[in-house]
Amino acid sequence: MPDTDFVTIEGLNNSVFDGGGLSIANLHTNSKGLFGDGENNVVKNLTIVNPYITLGTAGMLCKIFTDSIITNCSFISNSIDSFVAYGDYNSGYIATACKELSNCIIKINLRGLNSGGHCFGLVYYTASISRCIVDLSTLDIDPEIIKYCLPCGLTGEGSAKATDCIVYGDPNFYFGLGINVTNSLYIGESARHNAGSSKGCYASEGTQQGSAGAAAVEIKDAVMKNQAAFPFFDFVNVWEMGEDHPVLKDVKEVFPPAIAFKNKHGLYYSDYQGNILRHVEYGNVLAGNESGICEIFVENNTSDPVTEVVIQIMDETVREGITPTISKVEDWVEVNDKLVFNDILKVKESIPFYVKFKAAEDVKMGGTFDMKVKAIPYLGEISSDENIGNEGDS
Repeated sequence: MPDTDFVTIEGLNNSVFDGGGLSIANLHTNSKGLFGDGENNVVKNLTIVNPYITLGTAGMLCKIFTDSIITNCSFISNSIDSFVAYGDYNSGYIATACKELSNCIIKINLRGLNSGGHCFGLVYYTASISRCIVDLSTLDIDPEIIKYCLPCGLTGEGSAKATDCIVYGDPNFYFGLGINVTNSLYIGESARHNAGSSKGCYASEGTQQGSAGAAAVEIKDAVMKNQAAFPFFDFVNVWEMGEDHPVLKDVKEVFPPAIAFKNKHGLYYSDYQGNILRHVEYGNVLAGNESGICEIFVENNTSDPVTEVVIQIMDETVREGITPTISKVEDWVEVNDKLVFNDILKVKESIPFYVKFKAAEDVKMGGTFDMKVKAIPYLGEISSDENIGNEGDS
């Protein structure tokens, strides 16, 4: 966990902050968030990964963003040590107020500190929230604290409204969906109150312990796969049927490959369909020079342990004049284009390896190269003295 706070960017007005698909990792701040107050702004295409934030009167991104839009952003906890904590004041996870929050993925850990404040959903008040996917987990929360903190999936007792969203629930939620919510879906363990004054909303079976206002309609798991069970959803412009339930067309969750490459912050380089999500960034490397060293993790996302993990550079994708090499250790001498790990890699465990390349004196331009990984299932029993993979910083 970082031991110093990020200095909040104050006074952002009439601006467009475009993250360009890049990430801010390990954001550590108290009370004010990444931005403070501002107006007429657009924040887009930004990922905040593994935040360590104590909410004051602001959310993790900003405080009061008058007439401002937050769109196509992700807020991700990939570590059990990453959390957004709330206690003394009323605030939302993302912002205290903004004009619009849309097309965002929020997958963070929540932690309650005391019973002095309430955390009212994504935005505390005034916002129009739409097409967001919310997956929140509560960590180490005393029942007496959570009783007063009132975590909510989308909205709480402020004036924010939400539509066309998916919430993966937690039993510590006060409202699973929230107040003033329409055309949204709640999936997961039962919240204490699943919805408050909502309409056109649906929830997986058995999730209603009570309601404050109109409750979501419970849908059995088998019926969740039937489009006809969701008459209020717009399946032309907003929704489509996924494997188990309706999903949003324009906001896609990332499902990693069975054996996946990820960076030290737990962000995957590709998804299970082979779509490239990000590249290893080396910056500019002059001809005749060597790049820096990048640490990458290979992770087992199958349902069983694996072994004989083979990582290989695909030579046919390497541009002439570029010599990439990989190693099991950070300070290596040998040039390898193939690594074999005979360790047993348990489910969700990962092993680090290292990548660098050298550019020839006469190289004319840069480029990209690909790597592949394969493994075989481990069919034996795992005892405590067997060598297994290390869990990565994810």
